[in-house]
Amino acid sequence: MTDLPSTTDNGNRYSPLPSPRAIRLIMLHGSDAEDAPLCCEIVETDLENPGEYSALSYTWGGEAPSLPMTVMPGSNTTTTTTTTTNNNNRGNDDSSQIILLTPNCAAALRILRKRMGGTGRGVWVDAVCINQADHAEKNAQVVMMAEIYQAAGDVVAPYWNRAWTVQEAAHAGALLLCRDSGVIELEAVFNAVWTYCEGRRVPGFNIVMHQNLYEGARRLAGDERFGVWGFGRWDVANVATKGASDPRDRVFALRSVYPEFGMVDVDYGRDVGNVFAEATRRMVEKNMEVLFEAGGMENKLGMPSWGVDWASERGHDRFWTYGWLRGDAAGGSEARCRFGDDGRRLYLTGVVVGRVHEQYVSEVIPSFAGEISNTTELREVRRRMDGVIYEAVSSWVYEVSAAAAVDAEYSEENEPEAVNLAASVVRLINYVATENTFHVGRRTRALLQSQLENKDETRDIRRIVSDDVVRALPTLCYEGCRMFLTTDGRFGWAHDRLEPGNLICAFAGLMYPVAVRPKGPSYVIVGPAVLDGVMNGERWPVDEGGLEEWEIV
Repeated sequence: MTDLPSTTDNGNRYSPLPSPRAIRLIMLHGSDAEDAPLCCEIVETDLENPGEYSALSYTWGGEAPSLPMTVMPGSNTTTTTTTTTNNNNRGNDDSSQIILLTPNCAAALRILRKRMGGTGRGVWVDAVCINQADHAEKNAQVVMMAEIYQAAGDVVAPYWNRAWTVQEAAHAGALLLCRDSGVIELEAVFNAVWTYCEGRRVPGFNIVMHQNLYEGARRLAGDERFGVWGFGRWDVANVATKGASDPRDRVFALRSVYPEFGMVDVDYGRDVGNVFAEATRRMVEKNMEVLFEAGGMENKLGMPSWGVDWASERGHDRFWTYGWLRGDAAGGSEARCRFGDDGRRLYLTGVVVGRVHEQYVSEVIPSFAGEISNTTELREVRRRMDGVIYEAVSSWVYEVSAAAAVDAEYSEENEPEAVNLAASVVRLINYVATENTFHVGRRTRALLQSQLENKDETRDIRRIVSDDVVRALPTLCYEGCRMFLTTDGRFGWAHDRLEPGNLICAFAGLMYPVAVRPKGPSYVIVGPAVLDGVMNGERWPVDEGGLEEWEIV
């Protein structure tokens, strides 16, 4: 939701809605002049029989409310009996009020005025039609948000730039608002872009990815059988990047799309962290993989480490976020989790599969994702990104391999294979390359296979990295992560918050291992990891009776 902009008499602007199912609509006055001042009436109607209206979605975009709209005294009757006029001079009425709109909102209303001004068709705009100063009204109206959009004749949105537009686009009659004074069906836009972008590496590909999200929204809006993961992990991550004036709307906006979010009471008096934590808990109870989203986030909201901060600006571009990598670290075991009575303690069942070495943890591998803003920059940034990232990975692997070999000479506990980092690197990269959904060329697969078949324990690590083994994977798999070596000599990488001494665990119901660190008698989630020798459940016990319960806070 967006906060209502300043008004000349905000205290007298709203009278209480007459019934729990009542809503307000804007009745725009028509005008032949495109730049004529905006003028309207705000009327009340019942959602059970609201008459014809359009629902407008827009974004403030950081703009300050500055453009006036005159609000004439409304009849407070249903839209089916309300009439309007083309005479904008009615704005001089002494009983009228002025509200300030952002340029973005005012531009949208001007476009709609050309389409429906003076026709008796209403417009619903959340920031104007809901009394933002009345928490009780705001809570009640947001609960009905999906119904308001569904009851509208059409939903007009200026692109998918805030969380509400995901819900709004679930409407079969969604229209795209154009700055050139027109509207176009959203479906037509997707079809045109898909035709143009198919098979091309162009920025428009992003719109095609968004189409999947919107089709999912429409599907879920009409079928209760789909749970939160009917969308898929990519879509939930994408929602976290949607702009919303109130961070709680990252959850409230999707009540009709995600049934789990619908279980969270709409209450704008609640703390943001409390809302996010409850939403995460509801999702974890449905599918534990949302925990991969929690990992790696800087928690500034006082949430438990398992809580997803939907307001985070962290990019969702890791391969485990998209679900590209298949994994079975828990051996296909069923999910086992429960929450404590306070709702803040999560209990998982699992086993330690590795401990991060105190010495061998890399610096964070660079990420250049934020630097690609247009097609012109794409090729140059990609070339530079590839070179820097592959060099960082290769250099660290070589240096650590040499250091680990020296350490082994003074340790009777280490067996020879424990320090053969070259073999571990090849095994893990081969696993990621073969179990991923991206394309790996025939030559690269042959190279990895030949290295796996090389039983020479003295092979030179320089030859491994110079043979492009490291380059077998897209840079997306490495960037923004830390590489590490376990105390028993296995190679892996994980989220950038990984620290020496962290434990790598496999938990029932999760496809990837998870790094955790102690916090008193409990543990906090660091984030998902990939680790040689555990991704296919190799270290998951056959007898699950020996598994332990872990308290995550």
